[in-house]
Amino acid sequence: MIQSEVLEVTKRAETGKKATKKLRKEEKIPCNMYGGGSNIELYCNYSDVRKFIYTPSFHVVKLKFEEEEHETIIREVQFHPVTDRILHIDFLELLDDKKVTVEIPLKTVGRSKGEKEGGKVNMKLRKLKIKAYPKYLATHFDVNIEHLGLGKSIKVAELEYENVEILTLSTVAIVSVEVPRALKGAAKGEEAAEGEKETEAATV
Repeated sequence: MIQSEVLEVTKRAETGKKATKKLRKEEKIPCNMYGGGSNIELYCNYSDVRKFIYTPSFHVVKLKFEEEEHETIIREVQFHPVTDRILHIDFLELLDDKKVTVEIPLKTVGRSKGEKEGGKVNMKLRKLKIKAYPKYLATHFDVNIEHLGLGKSIKVAELEYENVEILTLSTVAIVSVEVPRALKGAAKGEEAAEGEKETEAATV
């Protein structure tokens, strides 16, 4: 399993709308942890949890409370519809013998052949949906693009990672190398010039 980051949380002594409203006024966020056989109601400091939410990275979060430690992932976050402020978080406890479904960020590796020829790399898919046991989770998955030529793309079907079941549709494109307009124009100009030469040769 990837290295987890610690989040200090506290068990909620009171629940309900009134208690929840009070927590939020105190810059606390109500949250739940489930998956281990029971649903535990907790809360954490707003400032402590922001780094796990407002980021494209994938995290395993170790919840610490009352001398207990639980490895978890963030399963769901509720935001205020107007202010986008965090209202509630659900944490899913990770169990060694139970697979989880998550989205892992994708990261390109290398410089593509097409880029060297003037093309532009376009990342179309940022995260890959997978199913795996917790020990096989990763902060990101690498996608080697060194072989990628102009106008070509890599699809999900071409990816393969050990001990991981890929759930994203296989036909989805991950990354491509686009041909810039300038290169397209140059190519059309060359084709036109070749056509003129062939026409001239035919009339001679």
